[in-house]
Amino acid sequence: MKVIFSENIGKALYNKNITQNELARDSNLTRQTVNKAMGLSINEKEDISLETALAISRGLNVNFSDLFSRNFDPEKVLSYKKDDYLMIFTENVRRSIKNKNQKFLSTRPGIHESTISDILNGKVQNPKLSSLIIIATILEQDLGELFIRGDENNDF
Repeated sequence: MKVIFSENIGKALYNKNITQNELARDSNLTRQTVNKAMGLSINEKEDISLETALAISRGLNVNFSDLFSRNFDPEKVLSYKKDDYLMIFTENVRRSIKNKNQKFLSTRPGIHESTISDILNGKVQNPKLSSLIIIATILEQDLGELFIRGDENNDF
């Protein structure tokens, strides 16, 4: 999923004919941070925070959940919409595990139960993208779908 996110940033930059420096300026990030986000497809150990991903989406004026889509088309995506994406993610995860214990999410390697608990209970306000990707993978959901309000997403 980090690969898709990274590649979609590149597609949007190309489509909008803007540089990493311009995106950094428009996102209020450093060029190094933008470069790191674009390098997620190359270096699996690299990670960015949710806030950084949101800043990039704002800077590109691209709908946040679309940046995680395999079918990303920069000419057809909606504009950025400010929202509480962590709250939406949390609500959608809770909806997805409604009849299961939260511990179910930590049965696979890669994420600690305490990390999942902290995210779902609002103790972490700016989680790493990799943590959210692992949760989405365990739920067998596309991460982008977990950032869409329940009433807009018929899958829940």
